[in-house]
Amino acid sequence: MRSRPAESRPRASSSAESLAGREHAVLPLIAAFDAAPSPCVATIGSFDGVHEGHRAVLAAAAEEAANLGVALTAVTFDPRPEVYFKPEDALPDLCATVDERVALLHEAGADHVCVLPFDGDTAALSDGDFVSLLTDRLGAVVLVVGADFRLGRDRRGDPERITELGLPTLAIPLVLDGTEKVSSTALRARRVSLTDGIHQ
Repeated sequence: MRSRPAESRPRASSSAESLAGREHAVLPLIAAFDAAPSPCVATIGSFDGVHEGHRAVLAAAAEEAANLGVALTAVTFDPRPEVYFKPEDALPDLCATVDERVALLHEAGADHVCVLPFDGDTAALSDGDFVSLLTDRLGAVVLVVGADFRLGRDRRGDPERITELGLPTLAIPLVLDGTEKVSSTALRARRVSLTDGIHQ
């Protein structure tokens, strides 16, 4: 059954206040979200390479947005969260630049793309904080993500919990390559393996 959006709400000034005095943590996010069309269907991810799995999520999100008559906004991060948390282990991005990633997201159906900084302040946001920003500032009425998506500090916000926090969330089944999940992580490792093989 298709989820229905909550009643459209004006963008509230209370979002920053709800973050217990950590306004500095949300100012870049608020600026990016306020520049986006509202209301919208949102999708969130690193989207490195905008591969087949990403495109399945974007196609479902575009269909949801069309059915609701609203824009589709893709939210992504620079740097990728894994680069922030484990820079020593992070492989190079599949996309040469953030601009390339943004262009691929538009090509895959996004009407608008928000590129958010991923730093200590962003990493500290709880799932509830992030959901408040998505609903109150971005104007998201539905979130569309992959089934293994997690949001917020300690990755607490799975699709079911995000829905419970007030943002209806559609979880799209993972795309498989044989028995392996299609993922940017696997594609990055494969590219490095091929490059190493060429140089041996």
